[in-house]
Amino acid sequence: MDVKVKNSAFAALAGHLERLRVERQHLIDDAFSSLCARRALLAGMLIEEFGSPARAAIWVTSHQRVFGGRTPLEVLAEGDDDLVWDALGRDGAGHAHI
Repeated sequence: MDVKVKNSAFAALAGHLERLRVERQHLIDDAFSSLCARRALLAGMLIEEFGSPARAAIWVTSHQRVFGGRTPLEVLAEGDDDLVWDALGRDGAGHAHI
């Protein structure tokens, strides 16, 4: 196999990974927009806690130890808003890590 064939395989993989990264970012943005529309007070607290909507969106869509490896969105989907609020209330950002 020559170098050009190997490089084109890597280029195809790199292109696919980039498309996945962009799609993931769109999903994160959509998830946080949905949270803002449905739980504005919580979304505002997250922005205050993490300093920006982007950082808050990452936290709310990332697996968290405090939720047994679930994402805060999964916890909210299960109807346990209080658990998310509790995680934010414990020593501020000390327990709500990105």
